[in-house]
Amino acid sequence: MSEPDRWFTKSAEVYDHIYEQVVDYDHEADVVDQLVRERLATAKTLNEFACGTGQFLERLANRYDVVGSDVSVEMVAVSNRKIPDVEVREGDMRTIDWGRRFHVALCLFSSIGYVEDTETAVANMARHLVP
Repeated sequence: MSEPDRWFTKSAEVYDHIYEQVVDYDHEADVVDQLVRERLATAKTLNEFACGTGQFLERLANRYDVVGSDVSVEMVAVSNRKIPDVEVREGDMRTIDWGRRFHVALCLFSSIGYVEDTETAVANMARHLVP
């Protein structure tokens, strides 16, 4: 397990408390929504890779049909407790297969930076997009 993986595993239960001190999730979700609408006003489905504790999924669920995934079992457990009506799966952004396509693929903050093979991760996200 890498050092970042160990940190996220140990911090899952307090992650929200830490980041809510420095991130205005409501505002950031509005910015994400605005950027999506500027590019695809008809977007209805959204897939967040590396969704962590589901902060953005929780805020975007009333605007899109959302799903999410994270490599951390602990983060997924927190997401599932917080937003039980949203499907959140454990999975690596490089290999997870949802078996369907979405209008929007998100990977926010520094999540992509923890992946050794970013090209594979981006290609997998692209495979999940509606053409």
